[in-house]
Amino acid sequence: MTNIQKKKIVFVLLSLEGGGAERVIINIIRHLDNRLYEVFLILFEAKGPYLSSIPGYVNLYDLKKTKSGLFSILKIIFSLIIIFRKIRPNTVVSFHNMANVITMISRYLSFIKCNLVIGIRHYFHEDLIKSFNVLNLFLYKNLFKYANCIIVNSAELGKHSAQFFHIKHDKIKVIYNPIDFENINNLKNEYLGTLSSDQFILAVGRLSHEKGFPYLLKAFSLIKEKIHENLVILGKGPDEEMLKKMASDLDIKERVLFLGFQSNPYKFMRNARIFVLSSLYEGFPNVLLEAMACGAPAISTNCPSGPGEIIENYNNGILVPTADEKALAVAMLNLLKDENLRKKFSLEGSKRVEDFSIEKLMSQYEHLF
Repeated sequence: MTNIQKKKIVFVLLSLEGGGAERVIINIIRHLDNRLYEVFLILFEAKGPYLSSIPGYVNLYDLKKTKSGLFSILKIIFSLIIIFRKIRPNTVVSFHNMANVITMISRYLSFIKCNLVIGIRHYFHEDLIKSFNVLNLFLYKNLFKYANCIIVNSAELGKHSAQFFHIKHDKIKVIYNPIDFENINNLKNEYLGTLSSDQFILAVGRLSHEKGFPYLLKAFSLIKEKIHENLVILGKGPDEEMLKKMASDLDIKERVLFLGFQSNPYKFMRNARIFVLSSLYEGFPNVLLEAMACGAPAISTNCPSGPGEIIENYNNGILVPTADEKALAVAMLNLLKDENLRKKFSLEGSKRVEDFSIEKLMSQYEHLF
């Protein structure tokens, strides 16, 4: 049998904390043929719930970042240069704004020739831009265009990125986030615990501004007297205490359950009466696809970017305007009261997400490698 020269692929991430980009990378790694690819994963910090999901054949590098600041960044760049020169990869893939910048600088200073693929995973909303310091924004807008390829996870985000970063359209590749149905099906039937099946509204996401949870809490407060379902929120983040106080102020504290990050959200999705995404902006909402894959009837804001490319309004879900608690409340109440509509959304939603199976999308990733 002829020996096949494996292609060397290096993935660079900040960590494996519980975000959408991290799940995407792990899904890609797990579905790459290790007979054809030698896979390396470099983490600035080897932490996060997805560490246990790394296949045994992956070469893991932990850069042990413990501090912030210029010295820490320079140390990471130096470490990456050494690793790149040692591995001599065919392709380097990075999926995070700051990781993209550091990876690009390190690749350049290592004097190696390789294909550099970066991922832009979210819409650069005005509020997000304001959070960047001047140097970071300068680096993002002036370095990203030098990558060989930029992967975006929605067509709308591709148009936005081309304009915002002054990137040529032929460098941008739209590849939707892949869904690992096998993994979801293996986990969704786990025991739910003390929660009653089909008796709660579910929301999942980082507890931060862009997810729009205040509008969800306000919407729930508007219909609380008309429904018996409670609201379950999965996730952690900087706004947790503010949201809990808001629930108390709205007199819904006893009916809103903040259950933190869950390594298996699918058992909640399978048992939820409805699923709600209240985001102000997204890159591409994995969690919406995953909920629909579990059969949860879905409502989402029509935020930039992604939901409008997943949901066909009132065919496989409901789209509502962003930052509009009244419209969200009406949609939630209507769906909770209409069993036939829930059954329709559950069936049609499950069909829609088949287009995002990892088996269908892996060939697009492999073409870049």
